[in-house]
Amino acid sequence: MIRIRTKVFFFIAGLFLGGCAMPYRAMDPKEIFLGKEPGDNHSGISISCFDTDLVSPRNKWLAKKLWREEMVFVPVKVENKTELPLILSEQTLEFINDYTPVEMLESSRYLNVFNQKLWPSYLLLPVALIASYYTETVEPPAGEGVAVRSGFRLNIWSGAIALWGIINTTRTLVVNRKMRKDIQQNDLYLKTVLPGSTAYGFICIKAGKLNNPMVRIRDHKPK
Repeated sequence: MIRIRTKVFFFIAGLFLGGCAMPYRAMDPKEIFLGKEPGDNHSGISISCFDTDLVSPRNKWLAKKLWREEMVFVPVKVENKTELPLILSEQTLEFINDYTPVEMLESSRYLNVFNQKLWPSYLLLPVALIASYYTETVEPPAGEGVAVRSGFRLNIWSGAIALWGIINTTRTLVVNRKMRKDIQQNDLYLKTVLPGSTAYGFICIKAGKLNNPMVRIRDHKPK
């Protein structure tokens, strides 16, 4: 029979390989702008941005990923006091960082960075299978040699590893769904700000770090 300490090793290895789904903490861009002065007004449109990354401080496990991909999520507030809808795009806005125009990114460019992978949980399947392996000595009939029987069967160790895999996979799916919903609600790029309304959210830019970010409004004319 596989010794207890060997099964403990497989159990610990399963926990290590499966990892743990990291929580995602939702953003509230509106809180950042409370008490702040409005931004520059351009023909009835006021737009402000804040010199902080909206995502990383609340989700530190993402900080290294976003830094590696040079993505920064800048809080933005837009007030549209005109009679025309405003679509936030490169045609209506110019984003400046470190005194240089930078690229604004659509969600399709960064969502994969946020998604937590499921494959670590899948590694638990072979670990659970190995932990379920057993060998045992069978009492032989009189006059026969010792027989050894082996195979696979559920035990406390393999069951715990399999359960951990199910729990972690489910949690990862839930966190990813929560993240996508929050992102879609707060990403202002390519969104429309209706006349007489105010929008709070973020715009993701391609930058290694923030340095004096600002948004310039291009001419806002009807088509």
